[in-house]
Amino acid sequence: MNYIDGFRDIFKSIGLFPSILIIGGYAFCLVLMLLILYYIFYNIIK
Repeated sequence: MNYIDGFRDIFKSIGLFPSILIIGGYAFCLVLMLLILYYIFYNIIK
C-alpha cells in the first residue's frame, strides 16, 4: 500500500498534466490498433 501512496504523491507533485498525456497516449494507441484491424478486415472481406 505504501508503494501506491508513493506513486500518488509523485503524481500530485508533478501535477495532472502527465497523467492526461499518458491517458491520451493509451487512447491514441487503441485507436491506431482499431484502425489497423479495421483496415485488415476490410481488405479480407473485400
